[in-house]
Amino acid sequence: AWADQDGPKPSDPLESSPFLALWSDARGLEEVRVGAALLLAFGPSAKDALPILDKARRTAATQEETLHLDHALFVANLKKASSLDVARRLYAAAPDSPRAYRALSTVLLERGLKQELVRKAEERLERRPSDADATRVLASLKLEEDDVEAARALLLNLVKQGGADAVDMNNLAWWSLFLGQPSDTDL
Repeated sequence: AWADQDGPKPSDPLESSPFLALWSDARGLEEVRVGAALLLAFGPSAKDALPILDKARRTAATQEETLHLDHALFVANLKKASSLDVARRLYAAAPDSPRAYRALSTVLLERGLKQELVRKAEERLERRPSDADATRVLASLKLEEDDVEAARALLLNLVKQGGADAVDMNNLAWWSLFLGQPSDTDL
C-alpha cells in the first residue's frame, strides 16, 4: 500500500500523520470516510471533516486511535473555542510529545491563559530540564514583561544544556547587545 506503515515508529506519536497512523488495508465505507476526513482536516475544507472526526473519536477502540483523531481534530479546529479542549487532551495523552506541548502552549497563549502556560512550561522543565520549547515559552513571556535579563538567562541556560538552535543563538546575541552585555560569540 502507498501508505506504508511498516516503517520505524517516530518517538513523538504526533510526528506522523493521523491518516498514515490510522489507515489500514482492511477498510469499509466508514473507514474510508474517516480516512478522507483525516486528510481534509489538514486543508481548507477542514470544517467539513469535523463531524466525521468527532464521531470517530467517540467510537475509537484504542487510546492510540483517540490520540491520532484528537491530533486531526486539533488541526481542523485551530480557530474554534474547542481547540483548547482538544489541545489539553492531546497533551494529557502524550505529555512528552513536543508537538502536543506546542499545540497546547499555542492555544493557551492565544487565549491569554498565561498562568496555565507558565505552569505547564515549568512542569515540563522539571521533567526535562533541557526542553527547548518550554524554555522558549518562558523566555517569550519574560520578554512580554520587558524582563530581557530573565529571558536572556533562560536562553543561556538552554545553550548550556545543549538544546539551543540558531534562532535561540540569534535571540541571545540580540538580547545581550540590548543589555550591553555582549560576548565575543554574540558579536
